[in-house]
Amino acid sequence: MPVDEEMPLPGGMTAGYANSAGVTWLGDAAEQAETVVCVAAAGNWIVAACVAILVRQGDLDPSLPVRTLLPELPAWAAPIRLHHLIHHTSGLPEKADPGDPMETLPEPQAEPGTVFSPSDIGYACLTTLAERAGGRPVAEIAQKHLFTPLGMASTQVRSGSEVWSTARDMLRWAEAMHIGALGPRLTALLRQPGKMRDGALVPYAWGSHILPGDRGPAYANTGRSPGCVTFVVASPATATSAIVIALTDDPQPAESLGKQLVGLTEQEPIR
Repeated sequence: MPVDEEMPLPGGMTAGYANSAGVTWLGDAAEQAETVVCVAAAGNWIVAACVAILVRQGDLDPSLPVRTLLPELPAWAAPIRLHHLIHHTSGLPEKADPGDPMETLPEPQAEPGTVFSPSDIGYACLTTLAERAGGRPVAEIAQKHLFTPLGMASTQVRSGSEVWSTARDMLRWAEAMHIGALGPRLTALLRQPGKMRDGALVPYAWGSHILPGDRGPAYANTGRSPGCVTFVVASPATATSAIVIALTDDPQPAESLGKQLVGLTEQEPIR
């Protein structure tokens, strides 16, 4: 069950949750709920939703070889498909030096579909794929199909795939994920786990980690930017969503509180 809204929060932390009773901010967190921060990898959920929208519209196919729209990738990227990028099974490295062109990416040490390894590069590639397939910036796709319908007035996609938002807006996002506010078909796609080449399920859906729970899975992501951690989680099984933004470099406190708010027991940290 969610914790007491009057509980004292550690300094520099903003947290709240939403369920059938409405939105509850812990302590005085509502005062910081409009502060805009870079949500980092937590924004992958939004990028993946933009890709899912294009898939539903017929503009993209999850089995598309990524070099079809990204010919500048090295020749070794030929086996990588769109779904490998979505579910972090591409084998691409986690990060690259800023400004490095795609054609100089280091060759992966694992074949696509054989490992699960979160990659910022993969989602940067997804952003470019979506823009080329959709014929417009991801920022415009997100604004039209996600931010405006969900009332996320303070959220923007900047510099490609970099998402900036507030605790209030990200709680709206998490709530939309647990109630299926984007429609049943798109919601079902966003909750779909990836698969390895051997058929084993990947603990990652479209832009979110899949967390096991006694009553059913929850979906979550952690964003880490210098001095700030954003943890957003949606639990359809408990009909609760939560947001925690902490001014720290340690994700554990934010993840632990967020899981508690949606009724999940403590688990391994999200990587």
